[in-house]
Amino acid sequence: MKECVGSGFCCFMEPCRAAMELHGEDVVDCPELIFRDGRYWCKLIESNHKLVKDMANGCGAIWNRWREDVKKRTREEYIEYYDNDLIVDLVKKYDPRRQKKKD
Repeated sequence: MKECVGSGFCCFMEPCRAAMELHGEDVVDCPELIFRDGRYWCKLIESNHKLVKDMANGCGAIWNRWREDVKKRTREEYIEYYDNDLIVDLVKKYDPRRQKKKD
């Protein structure tokens, strides 16, 4: 497992269990993720919050191309950057938080 470089990829991909417990199951853009000093930081990890005791052990996301290009990003950039990848298609298809609600 590689060291976390603060690309924000994992949090953009799927908010952690701690974020969902604090901000609701439908949280998409985690309010605990901040961009500072040229990288993303998790306020929960920085504060040693009890919900994140096993997190930040490194990056296992081998498909994370952001590792080499860490910068502040928007959700739109995330979707555009990974739009042609199978993983985004799967997220769009199966993640209920990203599906349109029926009236």
